[in-house]
Amino acid sequence: RLLVEGAPWDLGGGFTLTADQLSLDGRMVFLILSKDGNEIYKSAVDSDIDSRYMYTEDLSGVEDVVVFFCCVDAVFMDTKSNFVQLKYVYLIDNDVEEIEPGTTYGNMEVKTASADRIVLTNDADIDLSKNTDIKLMNDVYFKVADSDTVRFYPFIERTIDGTVPTPPETIPAADVDGDGVPDVWDVDNSTLPGYWTDSDGYGRRWGDMNGDGKLTSVDALIILQAAAEKIDIG
Repeated sequence: RLLVEGAPWDLGGGFTLTADQLSLDGRMVFLILSKDGNEIYKSAVDSDIDSRYMYTEDLSGVEDVVVFFCCVDAVFMDTKSNFVQLKYVYLIDNDVEEIEPGTTYGNMEVKTASADRIVLTNDADIDLSKNTDIKLMNDVYFKVADSDTVRFYPFIERTIDGTVPTPPETIPAADVDGDGVPDVWDVDNSTLPGYWTDSDGYGRRWGDMNGDGKLTSVDALIILQAAAEKIDIG
């Protein structure tokens, strides 16, 4: 990254980095890390001695967590403007959110929060009504297709450069046989009308419980046994 002297670099998350007071010998530069317009760390870097620039904080009980890091690769002096060349740029957010079991985020509740995993579940039903955007938590949604066959995908809502994105009215996926499984995932792309499909697109006639392609008393027996909870056909 070439950083022009005095021009803040927007790193995202409210962070900016500014190069200041470049030395005439092309060795020294002051780097200023700011967040939300407030300076949080300023330090001189001598590229001949130690090119590293690093800012640390104590976060959530952990000492000296590296929030920002970069190396000054070179300093350039020009008649019109001065530049700093950076490499190995690293940044994390220093706003730590503590997650505890029992905390709810929209329709989701934290069941497990440990060092290696976070598990969230929904206790209530989520209604996947067709042609709707279902909010799960914060800016995470399900987009449900305008179709009698339930099709949906997760998405995260983002605003870029002040422009509010408009989600598509339907899921943009070709489905030649109309079985609700997009062609790119459909193993059997010739499902006949009146047939249901599994997630791979394999078609089976409604009521054909044993998959033999016929409707017989055997299928009826299987359905009765399932209704009586004697067998599981899930």
